[in-house]
This record gives sequence, structure tokens and C-alpha cells, in this order.
Amino acid sequence: MANLENVLKAASRARKTGDVGQLSLMDTGNIQVDCGINYILNIPDYSEKEKLELERELLPFHMGEHPLKKYKHVFRRRKVTNITQLEKIPEGSRVTVGGTVVNSRRQPTRNNEYMLIMLLEDMYGQVEVVVFPRTYQQYLYELNPEGIIVIGKITYEGEHPKIIAESIRALSSLPDGRAG
Repeated sequence: MANLENVLKAASRARKTGDVGQLSLMDTGNIQVDCGINYILNIPDYSEKEKLELERELLPFHMGEHPLKKYKHVFRRRKVTNITQLEKIPEGSRVTVGGTVVNSRRQPTRNNEYMLIMLLEDMYGQVEVVVFPRTYQQYLYELNPEGIIVIGKITYEGEHPKIIAESIRALSSLPDGRAG
């Protein structure tokens, strides 16, 4: 976008020279000479946060370091279960999972309260987390895009595990949650 003006000028010059000159039988019509575009390359780079957001939008995986890797020590200390291990845990068991919220939707209940259904992703997989109205109201301000830890009960819908949230904490609000 920063070079748009230069590109438009060069294209206009190239079109004019094409209008004036004649093409030979062997000419393909491609312009093979320097068009005179001066590219502006002093464009500031994206911040790390912007890069991670774009990476998540465009790719199904992380090219660089996973954003949760800096919280590995927190996950270990708090005995966070790897999401891929949830299928081995019996229904009704209490578990602690951690990750980033990749998708969420608020849903009204019959009592005109709101519950939250979110997709939580750790470094290995994803799991759906259901947050009922009382828990949602109590922990609303703990929902943080950098990451959360959820304590809840595991339930199954078919073969796929779900977590019914009992408590939520933002990784950044934990005493041991400083990245490092």
C-alpha cells in the first residue's frame, strides 16, 4: 500500500510507451525493462502481538514459538492437563486446562441470562468449554486474550470431551503468571 502511488505512475508510463511504440511479430507484449518504480521499504514491522494474530488468522498452526510456551512453567506448577490427554479422563472428573480462547459465543438461557461457549486451545489441541451464567458473571473479567486457566468438570458429548467451567483465571493475573 505504501508503494501504490509509485506503482500507478510506473504503470501509466509503461502504458504510454506501449501506445506509442509498435510491437514486432516476436514481441510478447511484456515489458522487460525497468519500470522505474522506487519501492519504499522503510515500513515499520508488525508488533509480535500483531504477527501472532495474523498467523492465527491465516494458518492452522504457529510458524514461530507458540504464544503459550512462555507460560509452560505456570502450567507445570498448576498441574494443567494437556488437552489431548482429556479423552483418557473419566466423565465427572475435575480437571485444570489452560490455553487461549480461539472462538467464543454468548448464548441466552431460558432465564434470560447469558452463558458462554468457548473453544480453548493449548499447544497440542482444542476443547470446548461451557461457562454457565453464574460462573460467567463471576469470572467475566478473567477472560484474557493472552490465555486463561480453567478448572472444571469433564463431560462427554459422544467421544469428544467438554469442560464445564467452575472457575477461570487469566494467566497474567496469577502470581506465577508472569511470562518468562
